[in-house]
Parts: sequence; structure tokens; C-alpha cells
Amino acid sequence: MADVPQASKKRRYASAIITLVVGQDEESVSFHVHEDLLREHSHFFDAALKNQWKEAQERKIALPEDKPDIVDMYVQWLYGGKIEAAVPETWHRAFPNAIMEAWTSSIDQPNANGSRYLTSVRTLSEIYQNTTSGSPVRQFLVHIWATYRRDHWMRSDDDVERLLECPEFLLDLARATVPKPANPYQSLHEMRKKWLYDV
Repeated sequence: MADVPQASKKRRYASAIITLVVGQDEESVSFHVHEDLLREHSHFFDAALKNQWKEAQERKIALPEDKPDIVDMYVQWLYGGKIEAAVPETWHRAFPNAIMEAWTSSIDQPNANGSRYLTSVRTLSEIYQNTTSGSPVRQFLVHIWATYRRDHWMRSDDDVERLLECPEFLLDLARATVPKPANPYQSLHEMRKKWLYDV
């Protein structure tokens, strides 16, 4: 079967430039970012830049409640995959906290059909590759999968491959979903028919 091109292999930086106006009034700062990067990594920006939205027509998105320093780090991450700037220790917590605030808020608001976009296996894999054991964002992803996972999340070959390449997540998920039976032990022999072949 022919290989299917992946989104990550598409040509980058060939799209239009979007202006992010961050902060309020004279303290606002403008950032100029390629549209494809914004839409690839953020469901918020992807939705805001759909043709029917005003932001899509003006090629400008106002973020009055956000802090320029935080958005600056986000833009660094979009283009480089890491944050180079030496920043105060508190910002290392403020940045992921701001991302978590926005992420959870966007999930809480269902789509027009009532469904919610929780996360993708690709996002999960990237986060686990770039975070440490026990980090809050890992705990968040485990909670989503332990509570809301669906079979179709694990059907595509690409998703299955990514999950198998992420053993730390699978172990975290297994730990989070260990059943807590009412009785300390049940006879395995009495339940054996569950595991026998039909003859």
C-alpha cells in the first residue's frame, strides 16, 4: 500500500503571515507568525482562522488577556521546538500553566455537534518525548485517556505505532486504570471460561 504523506512533511513557512496582537493598549506587542504553524499546533488558532471568522479576513488575532513574554516563548517553541531564552524560574511554570489554562478551556467548550476534541496520539507522543516523568501535563493526558478514551483513538496504524513507541505513557495509563475490586480476591478458576477457547 502506498505511503500516505504526513502533515509534518508538508512544506512549511509558505503560508500567509498572521499578526498576533498581545496585551492591551500601548503595552501591546505584535508577533508575526506563519499561519500553517499556528493552525498545526493550536485548535484555537485553527478555529479562529477559518474563513468565516473576522480574524481570518483581517489576518490578525487580538490576545488582550495574554502576556507578551509568554507568547514570545510560545512563538520560539513553534519555530524551534524549544525555548532558548534564559528566563526567570517562575516563567518555566507560568508558560505551561498558561497553555494548560487555554487547553482545558478549549476542551470544555464542545463543537457545534456537541463533541469535544480532547487530544491526538501525535500530540501525546510529542509531549511525552519532551517532558519528564510525573509532570503535570503527563498527568493531564493520562487522566483524559483513563477517563474518556475511545477505541477509534487507537485504530490507525500511525496512532498504534506512536503509542507503541511511548512505553512510559502506556505504563502510566496502566497504573491509572488498575481496577479496585470490592473483594480482595476472586477465584480465577471460577472465572476460567473467560479465557478458554470454544471447543
